[in-house]
Amino acid sequence: MTLTTQVPPWLQHLGIPMGLGGLVLGLGWYLFVSGYGAEIELRRGQLEALSREVGQGAGLEQQLQERSSRNRGLVSKLASLEAALPEEEAAMGLPGHLQEAAAASGLKVKGIRKMPAQEGETFSREPHGLVLAGAYHDLGGFCGRLSGLGPIVSLEDLRIAAAGSEDPLHTLTADLTAVLHRYRPAADKVEAPADSGLPADSASPARQTAYPYRARGRRDPFGLPRAPAPLPPAAPTARPLGLKGQRVSELKLVGLVEAGGEYTALATGRRDRSFLLKKGDRLFDGRVLEIGGDGVVFSERVEGDDTGKRTRRVVRKLHPAPGEAGNGN
Repeated sequence: MTLTTQVPPWLQHLGIPMGLGGLVLGLGWYLFVSGYGAEIELRRGQLEALSREVGQGAGLEQQLQERSSRNRGLVSKLASLEAALPEEEAAMGLPGHLQEAAAASGLKVKGIRKMPAQEGETFSREPHGLVLAGAYHDLGGFCGRLSGLGPIVSLEDLRIAAAGSEDPLHTLTADLTAVLHRYRPAADKVEAPADSGLPADSASPARQTAYPYRARGRRDPFGLPRAPAPLPPAAPTARPLGLKGQRVSELKLVGLVEAGGEYTALATGRRDRSFLLKKGDRLFDGRVLEIGGDGVVFSERVEGDDTGKRTRRVVRKLHPAPGEAGNGN
């Protein structure tokens, strides 16, 4: 059995234009839409590259502003330095300033000499050799006074040694070089711009602040240390009971007793207490050395001797002759 389908003639005529239209649309999409997308991607890449260049330009602009500001600050500092460094006229009086500072500090100037100048591009160095004599803290005061001078002066090559025999004890000799920095004005003088953006007082001439040297009670390291302060008197030591608590000066000889060729002394002490003394008995500050028929000989420790080794001989007689020491001290 065979089935056949009849296609209407109008549909056959319509299919050909529809096929041609789809082909035209496909070609248009491929040629126009796809090409436009590629151009969009290309433009997007160009935009990103341009954004990166703009960012780099902004960074360069910021760096330029920072360098311009730093340059203005350096120009202002240069102007201040030019005002602080002395001209040749001010440099001529440096030896006098050095001598005045040394005398005010209590130092003796043993020698001063001008050394060859060292010329630089914008300033020169004027060195002066100095030989000073004085105490350690006087040298510190001299350095402090130099820091307050109007001209800029620096100290170099400082050498300290003991002074000669003609100087007082603990005197030092300082051999040093005082360098004056003198400004040399250039042909084209640089001026600080008016709109530098810095504070008004930053463009003013720099002024040195004097450095005050203070010993603050510190000792001279080249001198002998001071003797320590005397210790306060020690608290009285409690005395033992009996004869060992009696001082030699407190005993008063009352009598002598002989028995078997040996003598025994009878004495009274503090608070009228009575004691029998024999040879070798210990007292608070001494002992009994000898007992004879006319008196007693004591060994008394010297007062104020902390070692306890210094003693003196004290004789007490029962019946002292006129002018002799008896029971008194």
